[in-house]
Amino acid sequence: MDHEDLSLSDVLRLIKAIEQSSTNPDVIRAIIDRVPAEPVENGRVTIGSINRLLKQTNGCTVLPEEIVAQLNAPEPITVQPAITQQFTINPYLCLVSDQPLMISPTDGSRTIATALDVFIGAIDKIFDRWGTNKPELPAKETPILAYELAQDATFAQMFSSLSPDLDKLCLTQAQIIEFVATHPNQLRTECCGNFFLFKSTGKPTGKLFVASVLSSDAGAFHADVCQFDDTHIWNSELHHRLFVPQLA
Repeated sequence: MDHEDLSLSDVLRLIKAIEQSSTNPDVIRAIIDRVPAEPVENGRVTIGSINRLLKQTNGCTVLPEEIVAQLNAPEPITVQPAITQQFTINPYLCLVSDQPLMISPTDGSRTIATALDVFIGAIDKIFDRWGTNKPELPAKETPILAYELAQDATFAQMFSSLSPDLDKLCLTQAQIIEFVATHPNQLRTECCGNFFLFKSTGKPTGKLFVASVLSSDAGAFHADVCQFDDTHIWNSELHHRLFVPQLA
């Protein structure tokens, strides 16, 4: 996506497309004010630079491919509702994956407490103590989106900012293991948290937990577990990451 480029007239059309969405007018003005300052070469700016511009002015939103495609469409540009939702400002999270990260189907048999081959650093014994070491249902191939914490927040604030239906944001433990094994380079290092929401199938059934995966500089993964309703406020300066299924 970063290898494509937009002419300055395309940028103006992009602004018009965003303006027709439900984006806050103050954000539109901020974008317009900053466009002339964007680096240009031979009268063109890259889609990557526009994405960085949007991240700075629009709640860290990444430019959807659908908007890019519409830049080549004849006037007027029509923004579909699904695209408009991409520009909803999230006060807590910054979308950092411009493409879904796919994980393969899982049979639900693996649990984090027993995944010694993936979490070679350490596994929190509380997984067992809190009754989370139970098999779960199989899951299909699933697209995952990655977010970074942009404002200090609790787990409840982070996840609820994406959807009030928290069940849709849950992964199985087998999916979490699969993601870590498949996309290790997507996880933050230097003791920053990588958060995954899951539900217990033990007692009490359906209780929400957050798996926190830490990666050492040497690449050894540690798995900790927190209760979803923990009121600890996480520091956004550490750029903790959060991974959830892509919502339909």
